[in-house]
Amino acid sequence: MRKHYVDFLSPGTFVSEESSAPIEDWDTHKAAQMATHILERYGARPYAFRFRTMLTRDPLPDGEGGLFQVQPKEVAKSGLHFICGEVIRYDDIPDDDKARRILKANMRNTDCALAVETRNGYRHTTVRPIASLTQGATSLIAVPSQIMKPTGGRSTRW
Repeated sequence: MRKHYVDFLSPGTFVSEESSAPIEDWDTHKAAQMATHILERYGARPYAFRFRTMLTRDPLPDGEGGLFQVQPKEVAKSGLHFICGEVIRYDDIPDDDKARRILKANMRNTDCALAVETRNGYRHTTVRPIASLTQGATSLIAVPSQIMKPTGGRSTRW
């Protein structure tokens, strides 16, 4: 039997906080709505979510009156879906922008031309390779009422 889960990522002290919840299917609208009810430590709210599907099985008899517990196996995982964010291009960050100086250095050092900045409580910026932000449905910006595609322009608000 297959079970679907949604994993929510929220800003953490050193790494992202993660919360998981079961979900009927990979429904981005439902997951975005569920994210509005999640509150992590220090008041952090999710900035992104991803789906995963697990293959599960009921326990099996062991032949001696007990049961073997069958561990679930992950069989599918989506890319990240960012919540209410803005795509930032490396070239659009001015060299004298003190607030984004570290972001620009991280993007340069990791050879990433795009980043996603979200503000669901705390400001959070994620640097990802271009392929994960622009190809297919591997990464979208989600809002509770709809999923929005990029509209174009240099610094794109989705």
